[in-house]
Amino acid sequence: MMAYTYLAKLSPRQKMWFIVSVVAVLLISVLGILCEPDRSGKEPNQFTISMSIREIAPKLDVTGKGLARELALPLDTPKNKPLSELGISQEQLAHATTHILSHHSTGLKYYLFAAIVLFGLVYLTRLGRPDNADVSERILWYPRIPYIACLLSRVMSNAHMLMLPKLSENWDINPELPLNEAWQSLLNG
Repeated sequence: MMAYTYLAKLSPRQKMWFIVSVVAVLLISVLGILCEPDRSGKEPNQFTISMSIREIAPKLDVTGKGLARELALPLDTPKNKPLSELGISQEQLAHATTHILSHHSTGLKYYLFAAIVLFGLVYLTRLGRPDNADVSERILWYPRIPYIACLLSRVMSNAHMLMLPKLSENWDINPELPLNEAWQSLLNG
């Protein structure tokens, strides 16, 4: 009931600000999705153990030392030798390349952050206090729902950006990890 009263107290100009800001948030989010680079060219199964570290590392956007570290090889390992001569199996290579590719950042989070900040700015400067509300109705000013919605959308987008796309069918998720226990305790209350 309070949310309905809040929306009813907004002036026509504030309602226009609200509509324009929601459209801007949606446009910024869609722009972020459309500008996301295509990662289909970097698939873990395109690398073979007949390739050397020097051939694979640039395609993964890592250094030779970084790939050697991921493959559990000494850092001074010759980078021109095929991985099969270094004792690396195809499964180890696939696991290492999948792990490296999972750490590549996306630009979408910046677009989503800009969209949320834009809506928060409009809310705080134009929409928080309805123009048609008296001082006696100040309980209607700055309702918590937009604060909570912005907070939850940011937390969900961060969780989505950090965790969900990184999971693949090849990875085993260990439910005994402390992080998973912490998430389960938060989700279960």
